[in-house]
Amino acid sequence: SSVTGVQTCVFRSTLGTSYTDTISATGGVKPYNWSLAKGTGLPPGIKLNRNSGVISGRPGRAGGFTFTVQVKDKQGKKANSVFSLNVSKR
Repeated sequence: SSVTGVQTCVFRSTLGTSYTDTISATGGVKPYNWSLAKGTGLPPGIKLNRNSGVISGRPGRAGGFTFTVQVKDKQGKKANSVFSLNVSKR
């Protein structure tokens, strides 16, 4: 079966505070590998764990950030999902 990423989702965080969330997928063959699609990026201070799909860190800039995450399963099947992270000022 094919791998499916989650639907478009909006995450919320506050500037300078610790942030953690997890992106998930269904189907395909685990383990999954997570990456950012070319041309997209997370806010400064936030990173994506390639093995777990965890997004974490301390955002260093306020604003709205849209990024595309690609999940690839053990058989090389891929799916993309678009996310937004809205970072508010304290």
